[in-house]
Amino acid sequence: MIIYVVRHAWAEKPDSSRWPDDSQRPLTEEGRRRFRRFARRLVKRGLKMGLIGTSPYLRCVETAEILMSATRETVCVEAVPALAPQGSFDELMEWLGKHSSDAKQNIALVGHAPDVGDLISRLVGGGTFDCAKGSVAAIEFKEQPKPGEGHLLFLVTAGLLKC
Repeated sequence: MIIYVVRHAWAEKPDSSRWPDDSQRPLTEEGRRRFRRFARRLVKRGLKMGLIGTSPYLRCVETAEILMSATRETVCVEAVPALAPQGSFDELMEWLGKHSSDAKQNIALVGHAPDVGDLISRLVGGGTFDCAKGSVAAIEFKEQPKPGEGHLLFLVTAGLLKC
């Protein structure tokens, strides 16, 4: 099983006059376009998933929707409160446990920095990961995902794929 850890794509700058509730801040048009191209390139290179768990924040939901549409397969998207900023790692692992019974079904998790970097570190058993906007990490597990048991396959940015 592979868990893809995704930092949301490029969002509008915080502006309390436009978005008094930061959870409603959307992606920029350029962010949508750039991540759409990036997601398509990743799918062409083999990225597959059956489920996407996302922070309930709008910018993450929009990123998850772009990722889902790039796969051209049936993919469920589910809001996961534990992926919101400073969410609970234990609750996220509980959610993963409920949804990872099929070792052949890969799962994507869309969240925020610095939380996604911390998540990668905890899943692979250490290290520091500074995730750029729109970046994707692939972590492989032999069985169900457990902290420290993942193997980092890649951490790729849109810039690396010229997106």
